[in-house]
Amino acid sequence: ALGLRYASPEARAVGAAIAALTRGAAEAESGRLAEILGAKEPLALFAPAPPGATVVPGLAEAARAALDAAAGSLGLRHQALVALAAPDAVEQLLGAETGGLAPAPAATRLALDSTGWVTEVPTRAALRVGRAAAETLLAPVADADWRAMAQALAGFLHIPPPMPVAEAAPARPAPPPPPRAATQPARPGGAVWRVAVGGHRVVLRTTEDAEGRPVEVTVALTKESAAYRSLMDAMLQAVSIGLAQGVALGQFVEAYAYTRFGPAGTVEGDPAIRRATSVLDWAFRRLAMEYLGRRDLADPSEADCAPDATGHAAEQLPLLPMDLPSAPTPRARRRQLKLVG
Repeated sequence: ALGLRYASPEARAVGAAIAALTRGAAEAESGRLAEILGAKEPLALFAPAPPGATVVPGLAEAARAALDAAAGSLGLRHQALVALAAPDAVEQLLGAETGGLAPAPAATRLALDSTGWVTEVPTRAALRVGRAAAETLLAPVADADWRAMAQALAGFLHIPPPMPVAEAAPARPAPPPPPRAATQPARPGGAVWRVAVGGHRVVLRTTEDAEGRPVEVTVALTKESAAYRSLMDAMLQAVSIGLAQGVALGQFVEAYAYTRFGPAGTVEGDPAIRRATSVLDWAFRRLAMEYLGRRDLADPSEADCAPDATGHAAEQLPLLPMDLPSAPTPRARRRQLKLVG
């Protein structure tokens, strides 16, 4: 371990020499490929000189030799070769401790132990120089120090280095929730029923106030179209508003029990209700049993649950005799016309 501070000139010289060595080796290999496959980019005639000396023995000489070897190429196969990318989730997943131009932000990092629990372990740099020295060397980098390091390396990079991610602003305290309206009672409990009506799965949920009365009713459907579900949600929302405003549940039961529309048929999952003419029929008869204690709502017959069922004869309007129009038809009027010659 070198023990170099990030903001020191020695650290910037080491970083520039490493970047120069990397660029020289990359351009030399790209020049070799250009001799085989053809050159696409000319070689830069002028390049910044690497540092003359660094605290790492032999690093400056290796960087100079790599750039001299690349200068002998006739052209390059690649347009850009050396670039730095900002660290992201991939580096964290692979266990990388540093990324880009900045050092590790702390002397420790989070990792998974052998049992799968998240634990705090020292970084590799901390293991080399010791925990006490790492606390001083490894710390968040100031913007001015980062820009100085980026300027020292920029001449050897084909793409400017990305700016560090700005630190998030301190979170503001959340505003207090608005007071609950007096018309909306507390809702500590409720019930859930899961059945199948005519082969279609239905989930009925209720929310109760402190006295156990339903104040909200929802029905979830799985196999129906979006338009059907939207209409069902809108209608039950209106029912919930009525219940919250004090409308008696019995009035909704009288209005929606035995309504006819698909899906209808056998009810699976509710031993008290074997058949229903619609989802609303089962839902409101179930609510009547649960909250009103009603047992007088008998199951409809199989004929009533058929897709083409139109109801009993007493429920239908008479079809005959039909009311005939009082005015004569056009054909009758034509018979009364006389041709005058």
